[in-house]
Amino acid sequence: MLSVHRNHPWQAFDKLMRNSMNLGRDLDRMFLNPLTRQRDSFAGWPQFNLWTNDDEIIVTAEVPGLEADQIDVDINNNQLTVSATVEAPELAEGESYQRRERFSGSFERTLRLPFAVDQEKSEARYVDGVLEIRLSKPERDKPRKLSVKAG
Repeated sequence: MLSVHRNHPWQAFDKLMRNSMNLGRDLDRMFLNPLTRQRDSFAGWPQFNLWTNDDEIIVTAEVPGLEADQIDVDINNNQLTVSATVEAPELAEGESYQRRERFSGSFERTLRLPFAVDQEKSEARYVDGVLEIRLSKPERDKPRKLSVKAG
């Protein structure tokens, strides 16, 4: 018995689109870091939380596995830069990696701050793998209440 197979007029186009989407996904798998899904292996890392109150900006970032003296925090032109170098642990003689996913190398991340800060009254602390930076607002930028005088 003879079977008749009819092609849909858009079938070739649909197949082409599916193949191009698969190619894009395959290229992403090749070039993106599997942990951060960023093209530059550590762009956007560490991730920051930033909030403000009347007196300061508070910034936190998780940067586990470092010592406080390995982390550099710089403030310049209303920008906060956090950077560090993470050394890869050395293996003993005869050992070799079977899988290596932990980051080693240098990173630098810069954030634009929402306003100028008083660098002299600002501080950074590193506790249990979390960096906390407290950036004080200059006195002139803090909210204040004006008294209303009669007359």
